[in-house]
Amino acid sequence: MSVLIAIGVLVLVLVLIDLALTIGIIRKLRTSAAASRQDSAPRVGLRVDLTKDAKPWPAEVLGMMSGISLAVFVLPGCPGCDQLRDELQTAGGLDVPMYLIGDPLAEGNDEYFGTWPAADVRVLAPVPVHDLNSFEHPDTFPSIALLQDGVVVASGHKLADVSGRVHDLLSLAAEQRVAR
Repeated sequence: MSVLIAIGVLVLVLVLIDLALTIGIIRKLRTSAAASRQDSAPRVGLRVDLTKDAKPWPAEVLGMMSGISLAVFVLPGCPGCDQLRDELQTAGGLDVPMYLIGDPLAEGNDEYFGTWPAADVRVLAPVPVHDLNSFEHPDTFPSIALLQDGVVVASGHKLADVSGRVHDLLSLAAEQRVAR
């Protein structure tokens, strides 16, 4: 009888250990999934290659591959996108060409694009934004990529994530013009 009790206690202890490990793994997976969603803006250092996507990009976006420009991925009805738009309007833009890129599957892009007066170019991505190979599949909106000659030099989801770097690049460009 005492052997059966010992086996029962051992099984109970093993079940509790298994349960604790399972809960720990679930928490770790949730944390890493949340972190990957937060980091879904285009990666700094990425050389954007517009030929990687399944369909060609509109010709209007080719200008973002030279000089300094801002690629902003938005979705109608996205609260963060509306906040970014309002911040850009209040700031008067960032003195660099801004390419507003919408998802072709979203409804209301035309009307929504009209609410972004700071945008220089408004286009739909050639494929759904989460399928964009050229920008490594941004899937959190808004996603912002500051490009210099086609390379992502800053990225994020808020204006503060890129604005300091924009001003640094513009100051450097002005200094280089004066030096010539």
